[in-house]
Amino acid sequence: MQIAAAALWLKARQTCPEARPAQLNLVASNLRLSSLPDDDPALLELRREVERETGIPAALTDTILHALHGADHLGSLLKVDSAVEDAIAAHEQAMAVRTRPVQLDFFAPTPLRQPEIDFEAAAARRSLLDRLEAFLERHTSGDDLGLRLRGEQLAAGVRFVRMMREGQYDLVMGNPPYQGTSKMKDAAYVQAHYHRGKADLYAAFLLRGLELVRAGGISALLTMRNWMFIKQYSDIREWLLGTYDLRALGDFDRGAFEDVPDEVVSVAVSIWRKHSHGVDSIAVCTTPREDRSRDSERTARKRAATLCHVGRHEFDPAALKVVPEWPLVYWWDRALSHAYAMEGLIGEAAPPRNGLQTNNNTRFARRPYEVDPGVMLTVRAADRTVGEETSRWIPYIQGADGHTWVEPLKEVVLWQSGGLQLRALAAQLSGTTTWTPPCAVHYLKPGVSFTTLGAEFGGRVHRFLSIFGNMGRSVFPPCLGQIAEINCLFNSSRAKHIMSSLNPTVHFTTGDVARL
Repeated sequence: MQIAAAALWLKARQTCPEARPAQLNLVASNLRLSSLPDDDPALLELRREVERETGIPAALTDTILHALHGADHLGSLLKVDSAVEDAIAAHEQAMAVRTRPVQLDFFAPTPLRQPEIDFEAAAARRSLLDRLEAFLERHTSGDDLGLRLRGEQLAAGVRFVRMMREGQYDLVMGNPPYQGTSKMKDAAYVQAHYHRGKADLYAAFLLRGLELVRAGGISALLTMRNWMFIKQYSDIREWLLGTYDLRALGDFDRGAFEDVPDEVVSVAVSIWRKHSHGVDSIAVCTTPREDRSRDSERTARKRAATLCHVGRHEFDPAALKVVPEWPLVYWWDRALSHAYAMEGLIGEAAPPRNGLQTNNNTRFARRPYEVDPGVMLTVRAADRTVGEETSRWIPYIQGADGHTWVEPLKEVVLWQSGGLQLRALAAQLSGTTTWTPPCAVHYLKPGVSFTTLGAEFGGRVHRFLSIFGNMGRSVFPPCLGQIAEINCLFNSSRAKHIMSSLNPTVHFTTGDVARL
């Protein structure tokens, strides 16, 4: 903590030599409250004082303290305010209602009486927080020497509670951790309190930053950039864009960190104002989106381009709502947005379908030259004469592997008796008595498969009547005459541009293609 305080102090003085911070809002949130025994004297005293002053029973006080146990691993994601409000609301609901005595008249109707709750929430909240701080003063350390500036230093627990009060900051900045919540000790807390950001910790921090700032305040975070595009983050994306004012984006993509040379960390800075959207937003894309260079100067180029506003775009986020799930394709001009809005979607004309997963390709899949041609079905899609009942092996469509326009015959799958062996294995693995392959109604039907893994999107018309796999996802238009049109669309430069916009990763999903 002392090192962090010194670093923050030195950085402030480097930026502004006249800076004299009166307070450093730093705290190590390992309050270690979970190890306290139930009969701890200070804990017993806290329960008694809170109940005496506010009427809130000991059980509800314990729920607040239990919430504070999460400070050790949740840090600033912990909502202390919410725990206090929940306890007060629960007590308010459980309280008996009393009424003022009134004089009744035998010869007149009984007047209506307004029930009164014998409880003042605001006063209880103040008293509860005061008693909680007094308790934390005794049970958490306050000797972080690096934080002694002017006056007495508060104990770590008190600092934590005060720092986490919502709506008090003008500016929140940070680089939150990039980690899926499934790896967290208390993933259920994040899912319950940040359900829109439950996919990743950084998404939860996007929400938390805006909770901590006052009305009109700014939250600026450096996070992974995939929240701007992919379906997994559509809920939080639509909520943020519809509720707050996106002021600026720094789309740094890969190469933003000199000490991270690989292509794993792809980041962006988003700056939000806690206010409804107003004027156009600004985005800076420091290097061309198609740039895949990995030389040692890449980070320096991005830094210089940021300072010079290279790749600057002005855009209206509301205009991008024409695309389902509202991806932040900020580089689209109004003409492209309008053209997109006027056209139909693949998802409406021919919904993309997920295919078969064998669970054991070594057992069920072969190369065509490995099986007897006499028991392999090779009927061209245009012929539509199916001999499935006499064929053990059926053409099997998997990944594109760089191919476009026409699907080559690369693999076949064991499908004797309608895939009985494969179905039996899948049923056993899933713990059920029967198992139906996904989208089986579309097997052995003419269609167009599309790229699922690769930097460039494309399509391949089914050459043979086939079974398509989980990496050979396909569309099946109701009219056979549309197959050629869709294949041409998938391989067009406009489709490639739109698909790389909707999902700038190397993995195209059925949801992405449905938006084409």
